[in-house]
Amino acid sequence: MSIDVLAEAMRGADAVVFSAGAGGKESDEATTRVDGDGPEKLAAAAERAGVRRFLLVSVFPEAWRERRMDASFEHYMVEKKKAETQLVETGLDWVILRPSALTDEPGAGRSISASRKSTKRSRGMMSPRRSSGC
Repeated sequence: MSIDVLAEAMRGADAVVFSAGAGGKESDEATTRVDGDGPEKLAAAAERAGVRRFLLVSVFPEAWRERRMDASFEHYMVEKKKAETQLVETGLDWVILRPSALTDEPGAGRSISASRKSTKRSRGMMSPRRSSGC
């Protein structure tokens, strides 16, 4: 899908969320296309469409470091970091969410949710940024 087609599809949206991943299932090339280059392409489309807010679901850099992971997993981590760096360099208002590595296994049946709005800014797992125009 071209940047122009993506921009037209998101025109009028309040925000864009990138939460996709190749997961290293096909090849390192697929991981590069989806996890590394995909967010940059979507960010370019967002800028073209005038959508200022961008949420990138990335990965926690230390995820699963206690395990021996293969070269494809390490490539995935490099591509996620590349995508984060590219997003930070845009003029968009962005948030990077860094969960641990995800699996295709069934959930544990537990979830955590916040019932009150916080007035404090988070500096842990999320990296908020506002452009100078806000």
